[in-house]
Amino acid sequence: MPNRRGLPQKWCHQELEVNEMAFSHRGNMTECKWKDKRDVYFLTTKHTASWTEVTVKAKGGPTKEIKPDRTLDYNLSKIGVNSNDQCICIILLIEEKPMKWWKKMFFHLMAHAMVNT
Repeated sequence: MPNRRGLPQKWCHQELEVNEMAFSHRGNMTECKWKDKRDVYFLTTKHTASWTEVTVKAKGGPTKEIKPDRTLDYNLSKIGVNSNDQCICIILLIEEKPMKWWKKMFFHLMAHAMVNT
């Protein structure tokens, strides 16, 4: 349990089943504890205690799961960051030989510039 002021202390010992959620409100702040593979904690002022049913790829075929709306928003906003990092990693693999730090920095900045254009 994260030791954060304002989070309900009852969550310290509360065990949740997979895809189970617990919500708490304080003013305009919503606290959420959700269990996917492990416990995930959220503090948000943007979302309410809401969730969405989504289809997830699994080994036995697609399955339906319930996820909090804030996780879906977070995952959508991270898509651009992940693809940017992947492009830069591919570009930087070309220069695998050892080089001075300032050359690495130069090529890293050039890779960022190429991806961002």
